Amino acid sequence: MHGIAFLQNLAVVMIVAGLATMLFQRFKQPVVLGYFLARVH
Repeated sequence: MHGIAFLQNLAVVMIVAGLATMLFQRFKQPVVLGYFLARVH
């Protein structure tokens, strides 16, 4: 069952990273900051 939890966590991180990327691009900020934000989540 650990595999399912891992995949769920990975999906959440990928979704947050995608949303952060769109948000930071909209405000013309470096996308790397969005990736750091996703990692903190």
